Amino acid sequence: MYERAKSGNFDIVMCDTNAVYPDMTVHISCGINTDTTDIKSNMNNLYAVIWNKIYKKEIFDKIKFREGIWFEDVEFLYRLYPNIKSIGVIKQPFCNYLQREGSITYTYNKKIYDIINNFETVFEYYKENGIFERYYDELEYAYVRYSFATFIKRMAKTKDKKAFNQGVEYAITKVAEMFPNYKKNKYLTGLKGTYLRNFNKAFAEVVYWREKRRMN
Repeated sequence: MYERAKSGNFDIVMCDTNAVYPDMTVHISCGINTDTTDIKSNMNNLYAVIWNKIYKKEIFDKIKFREGIWFEDVEFLYRLYPNIKSIGVIKQPFCNYLQREGSITYTYNKKIYDIINNFETVFEYYKENGIFERYYDELEYAYVRYSFATFIKRMAKTKDKKAFNQGVEYAITKVAEMFPNYKKNKYLTGLKGTYLRNFNKAFAEVVYWREKRRMN
């Protein structure tokens, strides 16, 4: 990855990942298959973790990690994306991501709300730099996807059905407040787009019970 970064003068080079479970290994794509300079159109396709990537030092000059939050990778990367001009891709799984039941990915905690609330500082960053409107479609899609997909799936791991229902209500309310016309978003295509456009409490119930069957 380092040699590729040097030879192509890429801002970032990323690779695929192996998710290693006790009984199996699952290949996870980095999100795109080829090098790109079209960061804007691809930012919601990228696997939003920091550890499958190497970075050119200069792009970190004004971007720092926030402390005290969960799911900081997403918050950090969405502030970083506008500073990236090129991405190199190596389609090999150089990272092994060990899946542990006690990790935050598999544990319910009220900090899970950071999945949604972290976007407040992301939006502030884009507005302060005068680029919010330019990235409006991408940010709208990201907010809806992380609210209705990632957040709801994480909430579904709780055994407290009341807490889950409160989380569903929160996600629906926040999306309605932030992006009332999100159903017109150009990225809402395919099966995932259908789910996000039509998400409601009934869809949430399906996610909840499906997750319970998987956990049992």
